[in-house]
Amino acid sequence: MFSPKEAEPMVWPSAEAARNLLKDFDALPAFTKKKNETSLESYLKEKTWKVHESLRKKTQKENEECIMDQLKVQLSSFPKLDD
Repeated sequence: MFSPKEAEPMVWPSAEAARNLLKDFDALPAFTKKKNETSLESYLKEKTWKVHESLRKKTQKENEECIMDQLKVQLSSFPKLDD
């Protein structure tokens, strides 16, 4: 991040820490590196599924609320027993 008071940008992690992270990653066995690898296709499928589930739950909740409102209206239209 640039600051008007500093000539060099402030970076996190530091350049040295970033180099160490890359060095540690390169030292890992290939199967460990591949284990957590995600392709663009699988990433998009997962995100699409999450959005779909979120919308399904939201829609289900809204539908249940609508049904309850309709039942309330129907119940209010019946004559009361004490009349």
